[in-house]
Amino acid sequence: MPIYTLKVIIRIMLISALFFAACSNQSANNDKSEQSILVFKNVSVIDAADHLRVDQTVVITEHTITQVGLDAEISVPRGAVIVHGSGKYLIPGLWDAHVHLTYNSDIEPAMFALFLANGITSIRDTGGLLHKVKPWKEKSKQNPKSSPRVFIAGPLVDGLPNVYDGSQN
Repeated sequence: MPIYTLKVIIRIMLISALFFAACSNQSANNDKSEQSILVFKNVSVIDAADHLRVDQTVVITEHTITQVGLDAEISVPRGAVIVHGSGKYLIPGLWDAHVHLTYNSDIEPAMFALFLANGITSIRDTGGLLHKVKPWKEKSKQNPKSSPRVFIAGPLVDGLPNVYDGSQN
């Protein structure tokens, strides 16, 4: 079996992100009864519990995975946007468990979009000052479709000599 690069995975994630952005704009302008549906057909799904699952169809309705199964067993809903994924892979959202959200204030505003563009859907801030990190966690909760989930490990436990006092911003 050929090994696919991270580039292929990122392309799939970017296609998904673009679709979701389009659906968000579209749903704001359309009747609430009309649902946004994305279907990945004939993809290989990386499943953490069951390993590799080939020839799968994945149906995503309103940003939620609603069906996953063998391509031949899933019927595609009417009006769905179809992405043909032959030779491609889908993976679960990735975690970055060592993030410093507030270490550099110049890049803070771009971080959420960069995480999502690279398939990272959950992050853990390690050692940030709570009064600086908590607003990012709150922003994540208020905007779950455009933000990774944010977890906070708490303030840095440091010793002597002090490695980081939080003043570098």
